[in-house]
Amino acid sequence: MRGAALLLLCGLAAACAALPEVEPPPLPVELPAGWTAGEAAPGALSDTWWRDLGDPGLDEVVREALRQNPDLKAAQARVAQAAALARMAGADLFPSLSAGGQGGVRKQFIGTNLGPFVPATVRSESYGVSLDLSWEIDLWGRVRAGRAAALADARAAEALLAGARLSLAAQTAKAWFAAVEAGGQLAVARANLESAGALADRIRDRYRRGLMEAIDVKLAETEVERARAEAALWERSLDAARRQVETLAGRYPAGRLAAGAELPEPPGPLPAGVPASVLARRPDLAAAELQYLARARRVQEASAARYPAISLTGSKGFASEDFSDILRGDYHVWAFAGNVLAPIVSGGRIDANVDLQEARRDEAGAAFAGAVLKALREVETGLAAERHLRRRETALSALAAKSKESLDLAEDRYLRGLGTILKVLDARRSYYAARSALLSVRRELILARIDLIVALGGGIPGRTEPGEGKERS
Repeated sequence: MRGAALLLLCGLAAACAALPEVEPPPLPVELPAGWTAGEAAPGALSDTWWRDLGDPGLDEVVREALRQNPDLKAAQARVAQAAALARMAGADLFPSLSAGGQGGVRKQFIGTNLGPFVPATVRSESYGVSLDLSWEIDLWGRVRAGRAAALADARAAEALLAGARLSLAAQTAKAWFAAVEAGGQLAVARANLESAGALADRIRDRYRRGLMEAIDVKLAETEVERARAEAALWERSLDAARRQVETLAGRYPAGRLAAGAELPEPPGPLPAGVPASVLARRPDLAAAELQYLARARRVQEASAARYPAISLTGSKGFASEDFSDILRGDYHVWAFAGNVLAPIVSGGRIDANVDLQEARRDEAGAAFAGAVLKALREVETGLAAERHLRRRETALSALAAKSKESLDLAEDRYLRGLGTILKVLDARRSYYAARSALLSVRRELILARIDLIVALGGGIPGRTEPGEGKERS
């Protein structure tokens, strides 16, 4: 029994030994001290960042989407799967204990020429119960490396879930503001239709009095139909946007969503932090790093397969040919054994698996580097986009004001007989096109802000915070 105790102590020591550390993947570039596309405002991103966009109706829809969206529920199920796999991988670190029982009756024919007093058959019974123990001593760290890899995969799934929540909130907010803009564009189109109709009525009245030509009436009526077609186009866009929001929120897409009436004012400066902060904030980068760590642990697991596998097996119980002996607790039996299985010839399978896992680790490292560069590009592009869009908004605001003055002047001159209807129609199209473009750029500013929040790894309730996704041996 001393040898068994010694093996058991060695196994416990091996199970408690720490795995070699795994270095995180290297960054593809040296990070600057600040963003090149714009200065970062002080402060931190809010977990409910969509409230800062200035539309009170958005909060309820986003929260509903985070509760009910089917795709998000599927991502939550994937996290549960990864957690279960991690628990399964860790189970091999501990002894396996099972209970068994057996009973049987055996009858054997032994011949007919043995004499009159010798039976032709022999009947025997056997019964037994036992507790069986088996345990692989993780002397080389193979099981622990596999468990660490599974834990890293599970935490990567948690990070991906946080990213899915952030992405869903962003998609819902974008769809909401698409519905708001479509409603605003429809209001502009209907105002255009009403104005065009009023102008056509005045021209028809003057035509009946002989003050206008028939061509003017036809051109005015053509403008009315063009405005009517434009309104129908935005009615369709509004209906589609409403159904999109309802689908994201897990509702039946009935097209009855009551979105906001007007786009809010473009938001102010965003606390963007510094480039290094993106590495800690973004869930996708946390997931990519954890996936690299998992692949590195798989390399350790594959390398450990080159060494002998040592396992212990033991059994203790009762066995007898009489079942009553089992019930009385007599007839003790026990067994204990140690097994060593060392690979000698495997046809190169073990080395090939090590090469495979190393290639997967290198792939994960390259994927992490690519994800970092993509994240940095998205933030820099987002910061620059806001600056460009604000200049465009300023220009379009001025254009809309000037276009309105031009339209008023053109209509006044035309109705006094000093201009042509073509100038009026041209001024009308310029004015309403400027109003439509101004609405569009204001929505683009809001969408650019949402994209920038996502690029910065903006806060989201229930997300994996920096440091929680780190692998622990």
